Amino acid sequence: DEPFVGDGAALLARRVDRLAGIANVSEPQVLRRTLAGRDLWRVDALPAAAPLAKRSQQAVRDIRALEPPYPIRVGGETASLVDLKQSLGERLPLAVVLLVALTCIPIFFATGSLVLPLKTILMNALTVLATFGLLVVIFQEGRYEQLLGYTSSGALEASVLVLIFAVSFGLATDYGMFLLGRIKEERER
Repeated sequence: DEPFVGDGAALLARRVDRLAGIANVSEPQVLRRTLAGRDLWRVDALPAAAPLAKRSQQAVRDIRALEPPYPIRVGGETASLVDLKQSLGERLPLAVVLLVALTCIPIFFATGSLVLPLKTILMNALTVLATFGLLVVIFQEGRYEQLLGYTSSGALEASVLVLIFAVSFGLATDYGMFLLGRIKEERER
C-alpha cells in the first residue's frame, strides 16, 4: 500500500474537501490505496446521524450528486436503504397497475359487473391499509411491546412490506371472490 500521492492526489483532495462540506457527514478520512487497483481509493465518510435517519439518507443523495469525473460508489446500510426505496418507488406504479388489472378482469368475467371489480379493489385497499396501520402501531411505534414480548426496532423493513402487501391483497381478493361466487350461486338458484 502507498500513501495518498500522485497526479490524482490534488483532484481527490478537492473532492474530499467538497465531501467534508456536505451536511450530516462526519469528517471524511482518505485511506491508503487498496490492492484492487492503481486508481482505486477508499474515502470513509460516515453519517453523523443514525444510519437509517432521513438526514443520513439525504447525505447519501448529496454525495452521489457531487458528479466527480471518475466513477464513485457509495456503500453501507444507508446507501442500501436509499437504493431499495428508489427501486421500489420506480417499480411500484407498474406493480399496482398489474395488480388492479389482474384482479378486475377475473371478477368482471365471473360476475359480468363493472361495479363489483371496482368495489373489490376498494375493499382490498382498505384491508391493506388496515394491515399496514396495525403493523406501524405495533412494530414501528412499539406499542404492546411488553404484552407481545418483543423489542421494537422503530422501523419496518421495506422489502417485507411488499410481501405483506401482496399476501394481504391476495387473501382479500380470494375471500371476495369466494363471497361473490356464493352470492352469484344463490341468485341463480
